[in-house]
This record gives sequence, structure tokens and C-alpha cells, in this order.
Amino acid sequence: MTSGDIRSALRARFAAPEWAIFFEVGDGTGANQHRWADAVAMNLWPSRGLALHGFEIKVSRSDWRTELKNPAKAESVAQYCDYWWIVAPAGIVPHEDLPETWGLYEVNEAGKITQAVAAGKRQSQPFGRPFLAALLRRAGQVDADDIHKAVMAQTEKIREQFEKSYKRDLEASTEHYRDVQARLTEIKSSTGIDLLHWAPTEEIAAAVKFVLTVGAFDSYCGVDRIRRSLQHALEKLDRAVEEAQAQRATVGVAEVGA
Repeated sequence: MTSGDIRSALRARFAAPEWAIFFEVGDGTGANQHRWADAVAMNLWPSRGLALHGFEIKVSRSDWRTELKNPAKAESVAQYCDYWWIVAPAGIVPHEDLPETWGLYEVNEAGKITQAVAAGKRQSQPFGRPFLAALLRRAGQVDADDIHKAVMAQTEKIREQFEKSYKRDLEASTEHYRDVQARLTEIKSSTGIDLLHWAPTEEIAAAVKFVLTVGAFDSYCGVDRIRRSLQHALEKLDRAVEEAQAQRATVGVAEVGA
């Protein structure tokens, strides 16, 4: 777990409209700044006393031991706070190591904050314009880690949507390919013609166009109807030929008699 993860957890826990939270808050600005707190949150509800809470983030046991060697350095900002907290992953800070009045928030892997040790009410000092300026300087500034997390979350969302769309299109294309393959196999089985590997595709197109043009499949008996039509036409042609031949024979007889 990183300090960025813990800052995100703090932002979620101490959120508007009840809270205003600021990160990397100094004890002043410019030449007046000597120390800073990882975060300061002010409760905005009068019913809660408009309390000011300060936080130090610790992500490792060594980080906490360094803090414990000189806890007085936190007082540069802690003196203005009604409550002072250590925020760390579970197991980093032994409860018995906490200085008097310091509280402990523990953060789990899901980013949920749990109060492990209650912070005692401190005798906070009134703060002047230098500290107020330090708070206001941090007001409205978005934490870089939060921006990174938001961008990564949106990127992951887009990636998941793309993968779902790609998978859906791939399944549809695969199903269409299988359907075409099944149809070609059926045609080959019925006709012996392998359309997939028949090079002169224009011959296939011409043959199909001819069959559709003559209406061979317009009805259930389309081919038989065409056969009967052709037979009827042939019979008419035969009769016409016979009549022509008979007429020629008659004309020939008349000429001989003359």
C-alpha cells in the first residue's frame, strides 16, 4: 500500500459536505514554513464543534519508527489541531507506541479506514494568518495520486469496454464464418461443386444469374413448367414446319399441272 492509496482513503472518509480536507499542509508559507502535515481536515458542521484534525501517513514500520524518535516535530502543525492521527496499514503501528492523545486510523486493502485507537482531545492553539495561508494554498489542489488513480480507472473502464466489444464482434464474425462454411459444405454435398475452391467465380455468377433469370425456382414446379413450355413451343414449331412443307408441296403440284 502506498501513501497515495492512503490519501485516497482519507479523501473518501473525510469528504464534503461534512469535511474539508487539505494535503501537504505547512505550518506557514514562504519563509514561515518549517514543517508540514500530510493532511489536515476540518469538520464543517457546528454540531461537531468545527474540529480540526491533523494526519500523518505511515506506510512502513521503519517510517513509523523514524516518526517515533522525534514526535515533537509534529507539534509544528499539531498545535493547531483538536485531534492528531496516525494513518497506516494494519500492523504497521503498535498501539502501545502511540504518544498520549494520538489516535490511529488503519486502512485495509480495500481502502476502508477503521479507527483503531481513538485520538484524545488536545488543547489546540489559536492559529494566525500564516497557518491560514498554508491551508488556503492547499485548498482546491487535487492530489496527483488521485488524478493518476482516476485516469487509470477510466483507462481500465475503456479497456474493458473495448475488450467486450471486440469479443462480441469476434463471436459474431466466427458464427457468420461457421454458417457460411456450413452452407458451402451443403452445396458441395448436393452438387459436388466446391464453391470455395472454384477459381472461375464469374462462371458461377453467370450460371446463378441465368437460373434466376429464367425463373427456374419461381415455383415448386419451376423446372417442369419450363420443360413443358419448351415442349409446347417445339410442338408448335413442328406443326409450323409441317404446314410450310405441305404448302410448298401444294404449290409444286400446281406448277407441274400448269
